[in-house]
Amino acid sequence: PLFDTKWYLQTYSEKVEGNALLHYIRGGWKEGCSPSYRFDVAKYAERYNVTTEPLSHYLQEGRKKGYETFFYDYDHAGLRKIIASGLFLHDWYKRVNALPAGMDPLIHFFDTGWKEGFDPNPLFDLEWYREQYMASEEGNPLFHYLDIGFKRGYSPSCDFDAVAYSSAHRLDSEPLAHYFASGYRLYFDRVPLADCTIKQMESA
Repeated sequence: PLFDTKWYLQTYSEKVEGNALLHYIRGGWKEGCSPSYRFDVAKYAERYNVTTEPLSHYLQEGRKKGYETFFYDYDHAGLRKIIASGLFLHDWYKRVNALPAGMDPLIHFFDTGWKEGFDPNPLFDLEWYREQYMASEEGNPLFHYLDIGFKRGYSPSCDFDAVAYSSAHRLDSEPLAHYFASGYRLYFDRVPLADCTIKQMESA
């Protein structure tokens, strides 16, 4: 749903007293409160020059016109980086890991999920990537991949050969995000690594 009551109450706990939906309708949206992590009111209003309540506008008009909804704009560089990467699948993560109602999947992944081995998408294996490429390094493997890994031809998992995919489709950009954004819709094949048992550690 585009209005998530529990998410709204948790995100704006200092502002909301009582009914979350009424708070949003009566003025929350004017204060920049978004109805869920799936819908950012400020981004939507700015992109489509909307001056009325953004969610209603989308449901009544925008959806028919193919307008985007935009993910919530978290005021944190790390969270924004993950969203921009296109490698975090919110709904998949929430479903696979059975998160409690109201729990923001991105914040869960950023704070604790990656440490517990919760993968950001079905083709990124955090534990496998760490063992293959990070040696004794600490930190979130997804950030390592975004900052260093894909540029060196590292693959996110055994199920996705980044080099083979990039070569086949002549890509200069990060390949897995391309696959999720458009590759699978165009029936582009994803090739698994030929050998997942050989570690490809970074050179010293």
